[in-house]
Amino acid sequence: MTQAPSFDPSTSILRHLVAAKTPPAQYLGHHIALHGGSGIGGALQAANIPQDYRHLTPQDAPMLGTQADAARAAKRLSERFREHFKDGYRLRSAYLHSTSPGTGKTTLACALLNEFIALNYLAKLKGFPHHRNPAYFLDVNAWQGSYNLAVALGKDSAEMQAFVAELRMAQTAQLIVLDDIGVREATPGFRTHLHTLVNARVAAGKPTIYTSNIEMKELAMVFGEQRLADRVKEQCVEIAFTGESKRGLR
Repeated sequence: MTQAPSFDPSTSILRHLVAAKTPPAQYLGHHIALHGGSGIGGALQAANIPQDYRHLTPQDAPMLGTQADAARAAKRLSERFREHFKDGYRLRSAYLHSTSPGTGKTTLACALLNEFIALNYLAKLKGFPHHRNPAYFLDVNAWQGSYNLAVALGKDSAEMQAFVAELRMAQTAQLIVLDDIGVREATPGFRTHLHTLVNARVAAGKPTIYTSNIEMKELAMVFGEQRLADRVKEQCVEIAFTGESKRGLR
C-alpha cells in the first residue's frame, strides 16, 4: 500500500483558512490542487505566480512588520475578498508604490493573489459562486521583453502566440497583479497592448493590483494619455511603501 506523501503545512496557502487542529493529511489533496504534487504546479502555476512567492499569505508576508500602512491595507483587502465570495462584494483595485525598489510591493501583491486563489478554491469546494479563471500574475517588464522578441520574430511566431496568450489570461482573470507598471521606456506598440489590457479590465469592473516605483499621479506617462490614468485612479486605493530595499533579507 502506497503511503500518501507528506508536506510542510507552513508552505500551504490554506494554512490560515482551515481549522487549526486539522491534521495535514486531511487537506493534502487540496494542497496538491493548489501547489502541485512537487510544489511546482497546480492553481498557482496556472496563475503564473513566481515560485519564490507561492507560500505567502497576507497574514504573515515578511514585509508586514516594517510596513504598517501596507499591513492594515492587507487586512482590509483580505476581509473584502471574503465578502466577495460570501455576498458578491465588488472589489476595488489597489496601487502599491514606492520610490525605492525592494520594499515589499511584489511580496504583498503575490500574497493577496494567493489568498484570492485559496478562497476561490474553497468556494468551489463548498458549491458557492467562484471564478473559473480566478487570478493571474503579469510581470510588465518581462512581458515587454516578450513583446519585443515576438515583434522581431514575426506575427506568426510561437513567441507572438505566447505574448497574446498572456494578454488574454490577464484580460479574463478576475483578479490580476500587474507588477512594475511604471514602464517609462515602453515602445508605442507595447504601450498599445498595455493600454488595451488595462482599459478592458477597467471597463469590465475587474480589479487589478498594480505595483510600481512611480506614484499614481504619474500614470499618464505610462499609458500615454490622461483619460485611462484617471479611470484607474477612480477605482483604485493607493498604498504607499516606505523605507529602503529589503531584498536579500527574506
